[in-house]
Amino acid sequence: MNNGKRAIIAGIAGQDGSYLAELLIEKGYKVLGFLKKGDDTSVLSHLMKEIVLEETELVRKEDIIRWARIFSPDEIYNFAALSLTIAANPGSIRHGPPRSSATPRTTISSPPGNRTA
Repeated sequence: MNNGKRAIIAGIAGQDGSYLAELLIEKGYKVLGFLKKGDDTSVLSHLMKEIVLEETELVRKEDIIRWARIFSPDEIYNFAALSLTIAANPGSIRHGPPRSSATPRTTISSPPGNRTA
């Protein structure tokens, strides 16, 4: 089924973005997904032949405008967000999902007294 509609999904590699991509494809949409460098696309493996992926940073306004003009979307969805987790150690801040032994993440420590509640 092809209804001719087009959608852009920012944050397509995340849980919500990947589920939305699957739903829209089932409804006949053409889907363009924005990824940031290093995103894990394994959740999209079964959709790779049906979607277009573009690596970009959403702070680059020119990229967003260029792709909106090229792709001419009917709908735009934004699921892109920075993940921030405050670790058990009150002096450290980690960016990204919780750590596991399978996917180590970088820990960023803030100087004492530089924390916000």
